[in-house]
Amino acid sequence: MVTESFLPKIKEREATFPTGLELKDRGVAIPHTDADTIKSEFVAVITNQEGIPFKRMDDPNQDVSAKIIFVLALNQPHAQLEMLQALMGVIQDTSVLNQIQNATSVDEIKELLK
Repeated sequence: MVTESFLPKIKEREATFPTGLELKDRGVAIPHTDADTIKSEFVAVITNQEGIPFKRMDDPNQDVSAKIIFVLALNQPHAQLEMLQALMGVIQDTSVLNQIQNATSVDEIKELLK
């Protein structure tokens, strides 16, 4: 679904433009990279109860422990902006984030994000 340069470019972009967000009750991250690394579009949702360290978007000198990560793999520039806007709505909804974090199946997460 992606080229071999997808992961290196995600890491490179995170080093320059971090995507970690510190919310009131958990950390979230939205890593993404250039469209030229995407063969087939997708959004991957990763949950981790312990959290994965990301640099904060608002203060790259600080880390956030991201318990929910939305990996964007979009190859249409306008789609990326639309998806980011839609995700901001999800990220601001504590109830939905709780349900995503506690989901036990991919189908549950898909249903929540429809």
